[in-house]
Amino acid sequence: ARWQDVTAALGAVHARPELTTNVIDPKLGPFKAGEGIPASVRAVRSYFQSRSYDGPIFDFANQPLLFHYLLDLPPATRFPYVSLAIHPHLQTQLVGELSQARPRFVVYAKGPHNPMQGSWDDVHNMVRHYQVSRYILDNYVPVAWVAEHLLLERADTGAKRLPGSTYSALSPCEWGSILANWSVPYTELPASPPVKTSLVDGKQRIEVEVPPDLRGKGATLELFVDSAEEGRVAVQTPGGWIGWKMHAGKQRRYRVPLGSCPQWHALEGNFVMEHTGALKVVGTRWVSEPVKAFSAP
Repeated sequence: ARWQDVTAALGAVHARPELTTNVIDPKLGPFKAGEGIPASVRAVRSYFQSRSYDGPIFDFANQPLLFHYLLDLPPATRFPYVSLAIHPHLQTQLVGELSQARPRFVVYAKGPHNPMQGSWDDVHNMVRHYQVSRYILDNYVPVAWVAEHLLLERADTGAKRLPGSTYSALSPCEWGSILANWSVPYTELPASPPVKTSLVDGKQRIEVEVPPDLRGKGATLELFVDSAEEGRVAVQTPGGWIGWKMHAGKQRRYRVPLGSCPQWHALEGNFVMEHTGALKVVGTRWVSEPVKAFSAP
């Protein structure tokens, strides 16, 4: 009801012609739209009209003006701007609200040529909001690119999903030094198959076996690193790259939340990690657990 009141109040400007001089929507008032933006708004509006959908959505791409105001699609949670949920506790609260609201559509990301593209610190939402991203990718599938917006639909609707290579149009899932800063010493090694390594073109290659039931599913890989030089690890999938930095050190356990990366959900088999320096991985362990959800009153 409150959202409807706000929409009604803002819509009142339509009665004042001096405030409605733009080519997109009279509710925006007088402004000069950037190149490509009017066409983008029309395309997204047309898509949801073609699906006869006017219900709530979750906007993971930080475009509340477009989806919640111009298109009148109500927000599915109390987080109309996902950057309100940076702290892990707030991420679990947001996941709890999503699991209850179960919106049919999620706007997952903007494409590289989106005229509305913008970033305030070059950390992508799949990394900043890794728990939220993991929940979305576990429960939604990509169904359309519309005006440089990647739209996902709830998997249990039977929606026809786009191929995993769809994610290759997104920015890489780059963790930088985050995982190194999260790493901790280990005292015991897991029972795991021997790790196969090789040196190719000056890069250390580590072959990682993925259990069939975890391929393309939300999972975390634990790497037990006996020794490492400073360098960067890169994993290529049909959906693009996943990368992170390794800090020099000995006997560290790294937790890599692969399931938060859309590129991981395009993987269909085992994979190879490439490291730019010397790296000795002595064990691996897969952790598959549901994303925690917290429901606030």
